[in-house]
Amino acid sequence: MSQKHPLIAGTFKSSEALSIIMSFYNHKINYHNIQLLTAMERNDSNIGMIEQKVKELRNTSEVIRKILTEGIDRDHEVEVTSFIEINLDPFLNVR
Repeated sequence: MSQKHPLIAGTFKSSEALSIIMSFYNHKINYHNIQLLTAMERNDSNIGMIEQKVKELRNTSEVIRKILTEGIDRDHEVEVTSFIEINLDPFLNVR
């Protein structure tokens, strides 16, 4: 069973959109950094995977930052839509 819920839906000034989106990315990066420190303390084999995830998140956030800052005014209106999808049984791929 899969459920989809709106997370962000609206039109924002590009500076506001950047702030909202970066907040989510920063929280996710911080979460993975904590996971990384825990894995390092335990000498866990997932360290490389977590480091790669943090790198990907940082790269994606930088791409978004460039989209919302380079060549457009801070007050440029942009539409942002995002959803959270929760799949209660991901192995069945039921939608």
